[in-house]
Amino acid sequence: FGSSVHRLETSSRNSRYHQLSAMVRACDAKLPDLPECIRGRQGAAVTIPGGPIDSTIISEIHNVWGFDMIYLYTAAIPGASEAAKALHQIVVVKMDTPDKEDGTGDEPDSFLEFHCFPDHGGFRIRKTCIEVPGGKFTLVKHERCGGVYGYRIADTVEDWLAKPITFSTGVEFAEALVKTCNLQEAFSDHFKEAYVEINAWHDEVEKEKAAARAAM
Repeated sequence: FGSSVHRLETSSRNSRYHQLSAMVRACDAKLPDLPECIRGRQGAAVTIPGGPIDSTIISEIHNVWGFDMIYLYTAAIPGASEAAKALHQIVVVKMDTPDKEDGTGDEPDSFLEFHCFPDHGGFRIRKTCIEVPGGKFTLVKHERCGGVYGYRIADTVEDWLAKPITFSTGVEFAEALVKTCNLQEAFSDHFKEAYVEINAWHDEVEKEKAAARAAM
């Protein structure tokens, strides 16, 4: 997964992003799941990170020893209007290994980054050596999981792959991953607000569509 990266303090994480960008690129260059191009609402080309989640990916997650940290970020929905600038949810979980003590050891830290894009490819995953996702983002919170077995994350992801995707699935999927880590109370305020915001945005989108149809 690339070179080790020392953990950043939350207060300085965003300000130091540019210092880390070169390392992110070096890490990503070794990964097979590169961003794909899509078309936004205005027809402009945008990119979505990672690769699709399938049964092989689920099996690989299932075989992970466990996860001991979770990070939640928000970012703009790719290709959406300015009103959706902080509605996309990004969940990053840090892999735990049984032979590491106190967060140190010879093995580099490894992370899985989860996305759901309702309009552009559905559920996505990105492997990385750093907890900071690419692009513009805002850190909501990070918490220690206390050790969550890989099969629990895998089961949650597999359950969601079988569900129909709606405009709010990105929020629901992120909340489900947080619940799998038994941290729903720590993130409850964020998700209450996220549901209000995603519903308000969806209502505006539907109004715009109705107005466009009426004008035809």
